[in-house]
Amino acid sequence: MAEGRGSPVRITGVTKRFGDFTAVEDLSLEIAGGELFCLLGGSGSGKTTLLRMLAGFETPDSGRIEIDGQDMTGVPPADRPVNMMFQSYALFPHMTVERNVGYGLRQERLPRAEIAERVRRMLDLVRMTPYAGRKPHQLSGGQRQRVALARALVKQPKVLLLDEPLSALDKKLRGETQFELMQIQERLKTTFIVVTHDQEEAMVLAERIGVMDHGRLIQVDSPRRVYESPKNRFIADFIGRVNLLAARLPAPITAPGPVEVEVPALGGVIAARCDHPPAAGGAAWLVLRPEMIEIAPDPRALPRRGRVEGYAYFGDMTEYRIRVDGTDTLLRAVRTNRPREGEAEIGWDSAISFDIPAGSALVVGE
Repeated sequence: MAEGRGSPVRITGVTKRFGDFTAVEDLSLEIAGGELFCLLGGSGSGKTTLLRMLAGFETPDSGRIEIDGQDMTGVPPADRPVNMMFQSYALFPHMTVERNVGYGLRQERLPRAEIAERVRRMLDLVRMTPYAGRKPHQLSGGQRQRVALARALVKQPKVLLLDEPLSALDKKLRGETQFELMQIQERLKTTFIVVTHDQEEAMVLAERIGVMDHGRLIQVDSPRRVYESPKNRFIADFIGRVNLLAARLPAPITAPGPVEVEVPALGGVIAARCDHPPAAGGAAWLVLRPEMIEIAPDPRALPRRGRVEGYAYFGDMTEYRIRVDGTDTLLRAVRTNRPREGEAEIGWDSAISFDIPAGSALVVGE
């Protein structure tokens, strides 16, 4: 985790209810100073409510929030060392870019020279200096996003809260802006807490991801660990493409490590691994990522057989839907598109062979 000028955040046992609905339940989390942290979850998971409690717009029913070691209980939003960038950007349409960015500083009645210098530096940082005299309607979506970011950062908050900051951008621009956001955060070392429902966005941006569901943090880990070592079936299904197959354990798993499990959908035993042992007596699942399946156009090349029932070409790779011989199982498998001299093309109804290398699949609980 990064250690920078941003402030650490500590959330301890926080619960927030709206009537009979519990939006956040007994949640604890620590975020390092200077870290770029993502809260990831679907609609209603509680991520935005948690962000609003950090900003001071909502008050926890119980628990404690500390920023830079200071208890935020009773501290109004304007007095917290945080700023928030909203999903809608909320730019003033009648103000120029320069005046939008400097608005908060003018409200604080800072000297004009200081305001001008801080606005200048921030516009340079987000590469919007040539557009300083334009108004929001004269800007593209990506430019408005950068203005909103500059306005949030110009007050030099110790923690910046970003609520779905890139959701209004198209896919290509969103991808470009993700890297810009990371570079700005790396230069400033401000603590960034990003809320998003977009798994890919969280994987790109974050040093760590906190996955939420029904008001609880299910797993907090690096993007690689969340993807490659999901804690349970929900995380495995929520992050990326996956084949989830019911598994039978020959005996309870008591410790992480290699394990052999029976997978009826594949008609036999699979040599897998287990990082988070399932609860004793609970359901077990085989997590098999499509890119982990080896496939070949020669039905005799690999130990398992199947037939292609559909495929989708994505340029860099092709995803196949494979019906496993002798079963009703339909697997998703991904293969990179690169020249393979002398190899037959795999298409609709192709008979193929495939393999699941030992340790490439993971066993998780419910």
